[in-house]
Amino acid sequence: MILEFENVTFGYDDEIILDDISFSIEEGEFVYLTGKSGVGKSTILKLINASVELQEGEITFLDFVYSELRKKDIPKLRRKLGFVFQDFRFLKDRTVYANLAFIMQSLGYSSGKIKKRIYEVASDIGISHKLMNFPEELSGGELQRAAIARAVLHNPPLVLADEPTGNLDEETSREILELFLKVNKRGTSVIFTTHDKNLILDDKKNFHLEDGKLFEV
Repeated sequence: MILEFENVTFGYDDEIILDDISFSIEEGEFVYLTGKSGVGKSTILKLINASVELQEGEITFLDFVYSELRKKDIPKLRRKLGFVFQDFRFLKDRTVYANLAFIMQSLGYSSGKIKKRIYEVASDIGISHKLMNFPEELSGGELQRAAIARAVLHNPPLVLADEPTGNLDEETSREILELFLKVNKRGTSVIFTTHDKNLILDDKKNFHLEDGKLFEV
């Protein structure tokens, strides 16, 4: 098991967002997290990423126990995660290559290793011809491909995808889903959040969030 939520409750002010939810994900598993917009799917990802603090219950990811997590442990935890956002979050004043290199530099990789790995991943994801472009010069689908490349550069065991197709058309959304499935086939666990029923494959685990409760479909 790579990730486990046990009786997690979370809220803002007096509003309960997650009400005593429990679930687990096995190593190498592809899991959908579904539900309407605003229901709390992003909150679950933020809890995994330690962007918000655990309030009640327990989360375990690899060897990290969140109730015992210290601030100095959070950067180590995040190095084990890849994150893909709906709104891409690229630095606009840098090329796609420079954006990707920035991530690897922050993790302490050498310049030679950085270049080799960027071109390797970009080629695999189908974005190598856009590496020297600036983000504003890319389409939404190209930006999301670049975001997937950024997320997997450091070979994380778990990738979190927060509504990665929310701003894309149907055909491009399907292409992006196929890329995540490709990443998953190589052994990386993936949590893919969506409210688009057309993207849900029957052979994958689906956790549905509604009214604060989580249940497996």
